[in-house]
Amino acid sequence: MSHWILLAAATAGLGAVAVTVTPDVRRYLEFSRS
Repeated sequence: MSHWILLAAATAGLGAVAVTVTPDVRRYLEFSRS
């Protein structure tokens, strides 16, 4: 049962990282494109 807790924690962590990194990636792509 505990592996579900670990899976949920890992998913939440990846989601937080994605939300934090996505704006920077988008800004970098727009900067490199121009």
